[in-house]
Amino acid sequence: MLLQRSCPVCDSENFDELLNLHQDDFTASNPSYRLDKAGDLGLNPEQIYPIVKCRQCGMVYGRYRLSDEAEAVVYNQLIDVGASKNKIMTIARRIKDLRHWVNLLSLVEKSKPGALDLKVVDYGCGWGSLLLAASGPGVQTVGFDITDWKVAWAREQGLTVCTSFDDLKKYAPFDIGISTDVFEHMKSPREAVREFVSLLKPGALCLILCIQGEVSQPSDWLEMKKRLEWGEPLPKVVNPWEHLNYFTVETLSKLLQEFDLTPIEFPVRRRGWLDNLRNLKRRARPVFPQYWRFSGL
Repeated sequence: MLLQRSCPVCDSENFDELLNLHQDDFTASNPSYRLDKAGDLGLNPEQIYPIVKCRQCGMVYGRYRLSDEAEAVVYNQLIDVGASKNKIMTIARRIKDLRHWVNLLSLVEKSKPGALDLKVVDYGCGWGSLLLAASGPGVQTVGFDITDWKVAWAREQGLTVCTSFDDLKKYAPFDIGISTDVFEHMKSPREAVREFVSLLKPGALCLILCIQGEVSQPSDWLEMKKRLEWGEPLPKVVNPWEHLNYFTVETLSKLLQEFDLTPIEFPVRRRGWLDNLRNLKRRARPVFPQYWRFSGL
């Protein structure tokens, strides 16, 4: 079953259509999907999925979302477990997780030098790879996720992972909050951000990521429309079954700042000249600040 949505940020019903997708447009080229299970969703393969832009606040979002039951089928049956797990079992991913943790520690040291005594929450921890990078003496880590097989594996690694917000609140408040690639999935990202910050101590440091690079600017949707017309595959991030919200730097920053989150300037890791040349177009885009401080009382 599909449910209609109003704007997930301002609740407006006024929008302009950017793109109309059929199921094959976003599933056929997705290597993470077991397409033999798609029939379990009970959806018409010819169903149209509009991607729209709110006229009031500029937020881009999927006009429909799956029912809770159908969403559970996607995350617990349709996604190939092995393909998903392989993403975290690479050296590059381990380096990425460690780099984020080192950056967070360096920010902690600037504001609170001394012995480690930290409580860390990962809101939407998935497999828990970032919490594994953070775990150690003086650091208490707690995750939150609802995908059964990811939670089971994370617990096998010795992590504490909650599957209900009521259980998670028992560990609050936290010194560090992490949320990576989560808010784009939420049917109500405003409530998700409210929930996230309610777990934090005043002055807590945060790592927040959920900008989908290929569609992080309004003009990118014109490129997506051209791809459809030319029969070219869409990037994996364009997926209205999973990615309900398509934030720009401006729309996400505005939402976070409404909840007393303030961006922290952090030095950008310098790359070699060849990387810079290859990433010239990407680096010309507005940069979303990954690290934030919660100033709420």
